[in-house]
Amino acid sequence: MATSKSMDFPASKSSSYADKVKQETGQLDNSIYIPVPGPQGERGYPGKDGLPGPEGPAGPRGERGLQGKDGKDGKPGPQGPKGEPGELDPTTNPYAQHTGWAIYDNLNNKGLRIGANRGTDGWVDLSVDGLGSNTNEVYLPGNKIPLYNIESQKLNFKHIKLGSRVDITYNLSIETLNNNTEIWLKSLFPDDNNSIISFVASLKYQHTYNLSTTHSFVIDTEKVKRLGISPQIMSDLEGTAILNSIYISIS
Repeated sequence: MATSKSMDFPASKSSSYADKVKQETGQLDNSIYIPVPGPQGERGYPGKDGLPGPEGPAGPRGERGLQGKDGKDGKPGPQGPKGEPGELDPTTNPYAQHTGWAIYDNLNNKGLRIGANRGTDGWVDLSVDGLGSNTNEVYLPGNKIPLYNIESQKLNFKHIKLGSRVDITYNLSIETLNNNTEIWLKSLFPDDNNSIISFVASLKYQHTYNLSTTHSFVIDTEKVKRLGISPQIMSDLEGTAILNSIYISIS
């Protein structure tokens, strides 16, 4: 019986490449392993704080910073005792007059009859009683003497220096009985030629009106200082008038 010759299979022989791999690694395996990073593990608990280290040396002084914002205003301190008014500088106030003002309010609300045939040639005296709630003499000029004499019903300037400026505001209530009634007001000086007269209004309809007018002048004679000034009103047609208040300012 014929026998076949024994032959080696190719897989049973080691190739020269395989021998080299085995020599270098000490093993030969058909598997190839590629390193791949695994998933990140859970974060561990933080460790305990370490002990503080020794204090370091002080550093050099820094540059000066920008100026901060202004602080809030402080509260006013307690008011000191009120002294007597001092002398005024004649270079800034040549007539040496302290400024001040007052308001004289009228409590009497009874109207005065006005018209061309009333008073003296149509001029009727006006006055206030000073008993109204708005009367204010807190801010009188330095010597605190009233600027209105209730008894004489005149503005009082006996204590005011020559050269002082006076502003008088008259606040009136006018009730007209006819249409187109004209109202005039006068600050009567001792010398009537120098009196101040102003046209106040022409009131178109029969109605009750609240009006104001201001007279300004300078005290330039001793006669005005001594005798004062009287307010008067005139109307061409019949009506009634009330002087509600007088505001007097000295400067």
